[in-house]
Amino acid sequence: MNQEARFLLAITLMILVLVGTNLLFPPIPPEELDPSLADSVTSGETAEAGPVAPGQVPAETVPTIVGDPQQPPAGQGVLTEAPPQAIVQPGTVPAETIMVEGPLYRFAFSNYGGRLTSAQLLQFPSFAHEGPAELFLEGGTGALGAQIQADRGSLDLRNLPFEVVPREGRRLTEGGGSQTLTLTYRHPSGALTFETTYTFEPSSYEVGVRTEVTGVDRALLVSDMGTGLAYNEARQADEARIMGYATNHLREGIQAVPMRKVDEDQVVEGPLLWSALKSKYFLFAVLPGSGDEEQYLGGLIAGPAPGDDQAEVAVTQSLGTNGSTSYRLFLGPQERELLTAYGNGLEEANPFGYRWMRVVVRPVVAIVLTILNFLHSKLNVGYGWVLIIFGVMMRVLLFPLNQKTGSRLFKRMGSFYQ
Repeated sequence: MNQEARFLLAITLMILVLVGTNLLFPPIPPEELDPSLADSVTSGETAEAGPVAPGQVPAETVPTIVGDPQQPPAGQGVLTEAPPQAIVQPGTVPAETIMVEGPLYRFAFSNYGGRLTSAQLLQFPSFAHEGPAELFLEGGTGALGAQIQADRGSLDLRNLPFEVVPREGRRLTEGGGSQTLTLTYRHPSGALTFETTYTFEPSSYEVGVRTEVTGVDRALLVSDMGTGLAYNEARQADEARIMGYATNHLREGIQAVPMRKVDEDQVVEGPLLWSALKSKYFLFAVLPGSGDEEQYLGGLIAGPAPGDDQAEVAVTQSLGTNGSTSYRLFLGPQERELLTAYGNGLEEANPFGYRWMRVVVRPVVAIVLTILNFLHSKLNVGYGWVLIIFGVMMRVLLFPLNQKTGSRLFKRMGSFYQ
């Protein structure tokens, strides 16, 4: 058999293997999620004195709430309790879910704590359950619950009722403009107002965020990132080792920690270029504002949480002299082209291989992924056929080398048997 015939036979066998494998070994039916994962988030109450809990800072840095609860607030910059009869108790305001839906995603916010409780990526199916991929655990408390830590006190907003405008949520259309959602908490004493505005783009997985706080000076904003991303693979074991958090320090670079290794409280001091929760295919990242806005995050706090591959994670930011801060969220797929566009190493949240191999692996992977994405977008075919085409291209490219190597091998074998 000549070289051309062997080449055609190799292509035919590649196609038969691809098609036959799908017929003989169909996808594994989705497994039920572990019910214990639904309880893997704490209640959100302020921790008592002791070890640093996620979402808090050490006691020697930020004191507990001060002031006489029976007296009106002493002035700006002081967080005090309102009189007992004026405090709004959880449950007295009806719980509501506010939806924001666009071509790429469907987000659900709770008016309690202003928390993001669900983030579905509509372009990606989940193999763990019916419907699109979900970033947050079902039944969990979600992310973006906030605490304020100031010089003379602290305030936990994660279970307090917020006003939402508009209450009916938002619906974004392809080709349409950006839309905003504003969540506001007003302290019953009138001493403090906390307002967060989210800006959504219909064609982007990035969400702009601006938080403004009045009635407090030199404060620290602590925002929950949740306890990890939800499983979307048919088998949890396929994602378990990938689940973790990652940070990019200004000087020390990227550090990734598996969730299963968070068995005690951990603090990553800033300045940070970004902080992220990662799964096998998806990413939830917090980045500082762009342009002339805030350039760094303050730090990250992590601690153990119930459930497998879960850990409580929070990120900190300083409120400026005007009591405001701007930052960005990325809730989407780990598509290298999207993440590379940020120019801050976000594409390395899930690094390739061992550290000592990355110098060689990164450029090779970047070239291969660029070719695969180009073929997928230009030819508009599935990744299965893209891999076949790529394999044929590599075969053609390496054909002269293979032919030369084969000729040498045959010559050596011939001389051996003579």
